Amino acid sequence: MHASLQSGKGALIRAIRDECGGVLIRFPSATSSSDKVLLRGPEDDVEKAKKLLLDLANDTVLLHITNIYY
Repeated sequence: MHASLQSGKGALIRAIRDECGGVLIRFPSATSSSDKVLLRGPEDDVEKAKKLLLDLANDTVLLHITNIYY
């Protein structure tokens, strides 16, 4: 799922980072088996970034499932 969130040369991730006060967002490498995303910054900004990333991930999954069944 990480790759789909980082598509478009990372424009979505940059937009979230900018909207959330420059929170550091780091995804695991493509060769890693980890699914943990590192968010670092002020607590309120990190929580906002986390919510936006989870919403985006859920939207991506729903879009993918919709495309499979239609």
